[in-house]
Amino acid sequence: KQGERLQANDFQSADALIEILKQESTTWPYEQHYKALFAEAIDAGYPIQAANINRKTLMEVFKKGNDSLPEDLQAVLASVSFNKAQEASMVAEIKESHCGMLHDEMVKPLINGQRIRDASMAQSMLSLKDQGKVVFIAGSGHTRNDRGAPVYIKAQLPQAKILSIAW
Repeated sequence: KQGERLQANDFQSADALIEILKQESTTWPYEQHYKALFAEAIDAGYPIQAANINRKTLMEVFKKGNDSLPEDLQAVLASVSFNKAQEASMVAEIKESHCGMLHDEMVKPLINGQRIRDASMAQSMLSLKDQGKVVFIAGSGHTRNDRGAPVYIKAQLPQAKILSIAW
């Protein structure tokens, strides 16, 4: 839903963008952490578009497996294989982000979901590559150069120059 709302608008201000984002229940502190960044991106003329896979599609994947993903997204996802260090890092982050309360059998599906989200976000950014520079605003896990969306971008577009900033 949020993605549809974003696509249907031409944002003139960070406040207008935040109002759309807040229509979906979330814990993201848009005004506190992102308003200034949104304002700069809008003022610079960057397009605003949803990059994440929609929740309904992701839930289908949890039920039916990765084969239920669109073929183009399957290709982006398959373009990156993680080594043991990357896997271990994701396991640790997933467990920590759930306060150590996850059962071990839940970790692997959540990692798969994170990777699907990263591949989807990369695919969205790649769709804008002809525009030149692209600003990708996401949570720090998705912007990681070692295993987030930038890894999938580089796999598809090796010459891409990527600068990730997280706080």
